[in-house]
Amino acid sequence: MAVQWLTADEQRAWRAYLRAGTLLTARLNRELQADSGLSLAEYEVLVQLSEAPEGKLRPFQLGQALDWEQSRLSHLLTRMARRGFVARQDCPGDRRGAEVVLTGPGRAAIEAAAPGHVAAVRRLVFDQLDSAEATAFGQAFEAILAALGQQLPPPLSAAAQPGRQLPRPRPGQRERAGSQGSGSGAPLSNASARAARSCFLAARMSFGSYRGSPSINISVL
Repeated sequence: MAVQWLTADEQRAWRAYLRAGTLLTARLNRELQADSGLSLAEYEVLVQLSEAPEGKLRPFQLGQALDWEQSRLSHLLTRMARRGFVARQDCPGDRRGAEVVLTGPGRAAIEAAAPGHVAAVRRLVFDQLDSAEATAFGQAFEAILAALGQQLPPPLSAAAQPGRQLPRPRPGQRERAGSQGSGSGAPLSNASARAARSCFLAARMSFGSYRGSPSINISVL
């Protein structure tokens, strides 16, 4: 069977995606660690727990949500427990099971880190796109997710987003893709947050999980 090679435009788009994904993840990881002391891997675990009912999940649920191997997740949870961000507790009804629980310090960490992280995502991604481009961006990655057999979870309401009370955009600043204004401190709209999640989940499923360092992925938000 003859190989259907990528066209010049397709190859350019593919290479831009690979390069942007690697550089974006590396930059977000560096900025997050500098601003909050969290790695992207730690941030992603805290996001999952902060969105879970009662702030707790079984380890296998975390592993499935993050698409991580059990050994990697176990090592990270051990480090995070030492930092006081998570705790393990017995699972009611399953004496051999355990739950991972978000602690007070863990919730405080995600709430402190979220505003700066969201601002970085806005600055590096959505401030570069107008509304139509952002819509196309999200649709493209949701189509890729569908091809990979994945579905994006629904976005949080604004009231449920950690650290959502951010500075107002500057008067007169041009409206871009993110929300009601495009100041780097403005929270992302549901559409922009969904587009970002689609992008990073598709990247993870395409290339495998990142290691909390400059390689591909996040969840981000």
